[in-house]
Parts: sequence; C-alpha cells; structure tokens
Amino acid sequence: MNRRPENRTAFLRYRKSGRKQSGFTLVEMVVATIVLVVGIVAALGAIGAATRSSEIAGGYSTAAILAYQHFADMESQPDQIVAGDQSGDFGADFPKYRWSSTTETTDYPALVRVTVTITWSTGQNQKNAQFISYEPSSTGASQSPTVVPTTSTN
Repeated sequence: MNRRPENRTAFLRYRKSGRKQSGFTLVEMVVATIVLVVGIVAALGAIGAATRSSEIAGGYSTAAILAYQHFADMESQPDQIVAGDQSGDFGADFPKYRWSSTTETTDYPALVRVTVTITWSTGQNQKNAQFISYEPSSTGASQSPTVVPTTSTN
C-alpha cells in the first residue's frame, strides 16, 4: 500500500524520488567511453598490422618479378650461363634489391640448375627469396622457375 506523506516538504521529496529520470548515469558514460577507446585502439592496431603485411607482400612480389627478369636475361644469353656463383644489383631502379645466383650441373648433361636469391632490406631487417630454375646448358627448353621464398632477419 502506498502511503502519502502529511506535510508539503515530505510530499515534494516523495514526488522527486518516485519520478523516473531520463538520460545516462556517470558510470554508464565512463563504461561507454572505455569501450569506445578500446575499440579505436584495436582498430588502429589492425590498420598498422595490415600496412606491415602489405609492405612485406610488396617486397616478395618485387623480388619475384626481378627474379623472373633475371631468368629471362639468362635465357636470352645462354652463353653467359657458367657454373659457379655470381652476384649483382638491379641498378638505380631497385637500389634496395640485390641478386646472387649459383649455377650447378645436374645429372642431365643438357641442363643446369640455377638458384637465384633476391635479397632486400626492410628497415633494420633483411629479407630474401630464393628461386630455382633448370636452364639449358647448350640447347633445349627451360622449365618455369619454382618459387621457394625464405626469410631471414639480421
């Protein structure tokens, strides 16, 4: 049963306490702000990780293109394919990228195994990707290069 207070002051206190208030409490606002900040920090972290992954993928893509270019240069000048190790760079167009190649004989006299390693720097780290192709030592068709990426950090 609902009792009504007898004096006017008590009645006004009774009316104010019984009325529903609209809006948010301070605790609700603090919790909502914390949730929002955590979400923003997580989103920024995800954007940073995506950017780093994109840079790494771009490095490997450039290395693959440069390796195929190097194999094409070798195939256009088959008399330049000699056993042993060679190295070089890609000039001013790709100053961070270097190549090294190792040419080995195989069990098949008409084929040699050519391993090209593309190395590039990414800040303080150094990455590399290795590509292998079998090239004709005199005449014959070559096999498409097989991509075997490896990573190293220095």
